[in-house]
Amino acid sequence: MFCYRFIDYHYVTREAMQAAINNGEFIENAEFSGNLYGTSKAAVHAVQAKNLICILDIDMQGVKNIKKTDLDPIYISIQPPSMEILVKNLVCSMSLLSTTIWRMLMEG
Repeated sequence: MFCYRFIDYHYVTREAMQAAINNGEFIENAEFSGNLYGTSKAAVHAVQAKNLICILDIDMQGVKNIKKTDLDPIYISIQPPSMEILVKNLVCSMSLLSTTIWRMLMEG
């Protein structure tokens, strides 16, 4: 079983994140379960500067935001083979609280 690990997150205060969002520093951002998430323009440009392809793991709210940019991305939606496997993968990540897991399932 594949276990997703959140190792590429950069943590800042909510105030710092909100300021960065207000300054237009993100290509996409979203709020989920009371937390702010986003992909910074600087992070994407750093990948592009290395002549690499940037792969983003984002939710539908993030996809809607990226469609408003000039990035011209390719979208791929990967669906779990079953709800049971989805739950097992979500539980695998110890960083997710059980209430967050259920919210993710309910919000789709």
